[in-house]
Amino acid sequence: LENKKRSKSKLSGPTQGKAEVGVKQKTTITPEKPKPIETICIRGITCTDFFGDDAAKLLLCTRIMDILQKKKNAKLFASLSDNNGSKEECCLVLRSIYLEFRGLCVDLGFFPDVPIENNAAVMTLEARPQR
Repeated sequence: LENKKRSKSKLSGPTQGKAEVGVKQKTTITPEKPKPIETICIRGITCTDFFGDDAAKLLLCTRIMDILQKKKNAKLFASLSDNNGSKEECCLVLRSIYLEFRGLCVDLGFFPDVPIENNAAVMTLEARPQR
């Protein structure tokens, strides 16, 4: 019995820490975390400018398009004070902008929710992920 114990201890001593033949070692590859997408805020959006001033609408739409094409998000704000204190006007203008850019951003559905935060309607148009 002592000989068997010695032979086991002799085998375990020099092979400690070394890979044995036929034993596979696991390698774990951790995927990189995606970088957060930059969000650009656009404030001061009004119903009057969007629906009544073609030059202002074009300027706003060009700015939003540039943001989305650069794969950034556009966070839009329509304040109640700039839109006759009307929640409905604020939501209308932001939903209308969303419909203009529906093909360039993540789909928010047919009639997206527009929450009111700090006396302004807020909507984020998220750039479509790269394929």
